[in-house]
Amino acid sequence: MTLSEMEEEIRNLNEWAREIAQNLPLLATKEDLKAYATKEDLRSEVAKLATKEDLKALAAKEDLRSTKDELKTGLEDAKRYTENLIFVTRREIRQVDGKLTSMAADVERIAEHLAILTAPKRRKR
Repeated sequence: MTLSEMEEEIRNLNEWAREIAQNLPLLATKEDLKAYATKEDLRSEVAKLATKEDLKALAAKEDLRSTKDELKTGLEDAKRYTENLIFVTRREIRQVDGKLTSMAADVERIAEHLAILTAPKRRKR
């Protein structure tokens, strides 16, 4: 290797060392890394997660959709039943109202007849 080649290599090494020196402050130290989870921490957390077998015991999306559809249908049926019940109740109320009006008229006529029957009789001259 010639002297100029060696000088070039030394310049390259110095440049490389400067680049490394600029990046060193950006690297994390052991102290910096203590705030993060270790492999052991992650293993213990993963052990707490549900397995496929655990999840099989839970309701599947299809089961939930089916239940949702059944509930929706039941709610619609209940709404129709309630609407019919309101309709029938209103009709019954109108009928009872009609009967009460008729009874009130009957009571009024009876009261008039009773007033006539219980009134003192006038003497004819």
